[in-house]
Amino acid sequence: MSTLIFETSMSNGSESQPIKKKTRENKNIFFRIQCIFLTLFKFNISLIIIHIQVMKNILYCTIFSVLIPFNHIYSQGIADKKIQAGLIGGFGLNLTKMGTSKMDKNGVGSIFKIGIGLHKPFKNSNNLGISTGLEFDFETIKYKSPSIDGVNAVYYHYNDTRILQKKDGVNYDSTSADMTFLLKERNQKPVYVTIPLMLLFRTDFIGDFRYFAKFGIKNSFLVSNKINDLGVSTSMNGVQTDNVENLNMSASGDMFFYRGSVGFFGGAEWNFTGSTSLVGEIGFFYGITPNHWDNKEENRTLFNNGVNSISPPENNYFSNKSTLNQLTLKFTLLF
Repeated sequence: MSTLIFETSMSNGSESQPIKKKTRENKNIFFRIQCIFLTLFKFNISLIIIHIQVMKNILYCTIFSVLIPFNHIYSQGIADKKIQAGLIGGFGLNLTKMGTSKMDKNGVGSIFKIGIGLHKPFKNSNNLGISTGLEFDFETIKYKSPSIDGVNAVYYHYNDTRILQKKDGVNYDSTSADMTFLLKERNQKPVYVTIPLMLLFRTDFIGDFRYFAKFGIKNSFLVSNKINDLGVSTSMNGVQTDNVENLNMSASGDMFFYRGSVGFFGGAEWNFTGSTSLVGEIGFFYGITPNHWDNKEENRTLFNNGVNSISPPENNYFSNKSTLNQLTLKFTLLF
């Protein structure tokens, strides 16, 4: 009986050994297949990365080789254009120059402009031409009274939003709607249509840039004018109100309808794409005509204290003599 048991156990042990050996062989084969797969995967990833790098280099070289000749063609094209036109935007400073001691300037005014510009070279010359256009100028001009009391105080008469001229006369009756205004500060807001006419000197293109200078005259025509005043208002029955703002006042014939100025500009033109350029320039204009059209006494609105012992008082009307210089920064998109 014992012999039979021993033989049976021996036979079971001999049968389990081939099974274990076969299992180990299967594991080894699976491991080798896994290693081969990982190696192939890493190799393919490396090939893909190398391929992407090569394609990127080819693409960069292609773009670079294409853009250089096209950029040269575009620059040549814009250099040969006979007319350039485009949109203008700009801003600047109004520098008032007083021609009378009865009024003072009150700091620096401002200018904002929009419009269209035009550059046209002369025949057989790309370096010499005409620069003109049509611009709308929205401006402020600031004044103040040199004194708010005594003989140098500045006054005017008004009715509602209308400033009265000397020739209009004033109703001094206590029931009159006419008012007297002691002026402290004035902010005028004229709007002009401007046509510049300037001689243009410019270089050939240096890369994507060329440089220029302009000299000529600027012709401005008055479209509208609003006056904002700060001061003391007095009715004809003696009621006085301090720190009154007279807004959007009008004065017939106050501003001269034409303003001429001479000046110069300097700047650069950048051909940034195709035949389109961005122009930046800075310039200065010197005013040669007066701001105000009140040389005739009957057209004047401002006066100093008159002789109050007579009724009505005899006021001393004066002209607000001034001219305007301008410093301007302007940008133009030319096509």
